[in-house]
Amino acid sequence: MRKVIRWESDIPSVDARPSDVITLANRCKAPTYVNKQIVLADAVRIGRVHDRKPTYDVFLDSAADGPDLLSKELELVRNIDLAVKEERYDDAV
Repeated sequence: MRKVIRWESDIPSVDARPSDVITLANRCKAPTYVNKQIVLADAVRIGRVHDRKPTYDVFLDSAADGPDLLSKELELVRNIDLAVKEERYDDAV
């Protein structure tokens, strides 16, 4: 990984990833300036979509025909963890 710093008169110009530049500016307690057009074009917008209903996959929410091996394994792991926490090592084996 390489950062290139060029000096244009008395102002440094840094060629690096945005995350590296933000970290560097934060450590140096320097202000960070961002072009408004870049923010408008590339920023991640955070918000909620109210018109969507949650969807559920029936195949993931219920066991297939026959025994649910995953839930049995998870229950076994949970019981082993509880036995170890309670120092019942014979039960955990």
